[in-house]
Amino acid sequence: MARFLYLTDTLLGAPHTAALHTRCLPELFQLLHDWMRRRGPFDFVLHGGNLVATPTSENIRHAVELVDLPAPLYLSPGQSDLLPPAAEENWLTHAPAFFPGGRLAWQLDHPGFRLHAIPPDNQGIEPLLSPCDDLYRVVCTHQPLIGQPAARDHQRSLGDRLVTNSQLRLLLASHNRFTSHVTRNEIPILALSPFVSPPYTFAELASADGRAWSIQLHDLPFAGPPEPPTSTVYPGAADY
Repeated sequence: MARFLYLTDTLLGAPHTAALHTRCLPELFQLLHDWMRRRGPFDFVLHGGNLVATPTSENIRHAVELVDLPAPLYLSPGQSDLLPPAAEENWLTHAPAFFPGGRLAWQLDHPGFRLHAIPPDNQGIEPLLSPCDDLYRVVCTHQPLIGQPAARDHQRSLGDRLVTNSQLRLLLASHNRFTSHVTRNEIPILALSPFVSPPYTFAELASADGRAWSIQLHDLPFAGPPEPPTSTVYPGAADY
């Protein structure tokens, strides 16, 4: 039995905005930690990309401290995780446990299936196009494969190529404003909204054999950041 969690787009180090509650990440990950303790155990947590806003050594070290969860976290890197000049070196130096096999485009074998992390430049896609074993495939990529306009042919063609693989059983996408769940060629495609945006969604995925997957969506019970303090100005205050 495989059971793991999926979330995406935490953007640690980005400015806090009305849409991205990045300064609330410690509270959000503590709530997730507590939820996992109650509902676990889980095999791992899969982060779908854009864990940090920029892959500086400081941001990556902070991310390692922040994601202290009851199961290992693996990162399928997104665009902001790979910003130059030293993204790969910084990740593999400060957070090697996030990348099975020591590569940014990685794969992880689990009983019954193989999990592939495909970066936005599509490194590592070749084994998915001509598989040579009997393992079912689960693929995670930080690309918006759902609901894209026809002009974005490189993203549409990636989704089209992947869903023709008879061994692919689950496709996890991200870089979406809203959570979407569709099926193509009998393959579930799940794309999540940012974890730092209300309603703070993550997914629970489970399978007995790697072939059929159950998907449950959860929202963290977080009320959001407190309102910024306001100042009261009294008549005549400037005279003091």
